[in-house]
Amino acid sequence: QGAFRGPWAQFASGFYSYSADVNGTTDKSMSPTVTLVGGWRERWAFNTNIGAGLGVRYMPHLTDKTPTVKFQEIHIIATVDVGMEF
Repeated sequence: QGAFRGPWAQFASGFYSYSADVNGTTDKSMSPTVTLVGGWRERWAFNTNIGAGLGVRYMPHLTDKTPTVKFQEIHIIATVDVGMEF
């Protein structure tokens, strides 16, 4: 029961695949990503628990591969989840 109360953290890395149609051509590429999220989980009534977290995802723009695709490299992440203890 103690595992469902208190701080938590998540780290993830991987690749993000994207494509875009621009002026009749399609740009396709993959970008590495790194995600860091942290939050708090609290026990609730009837063996349930609720958690919330904030974090960031960094996805660098590989301009040499897809010069026509523009996006932000840092994204804010917010999570909320509800769970049940068995």
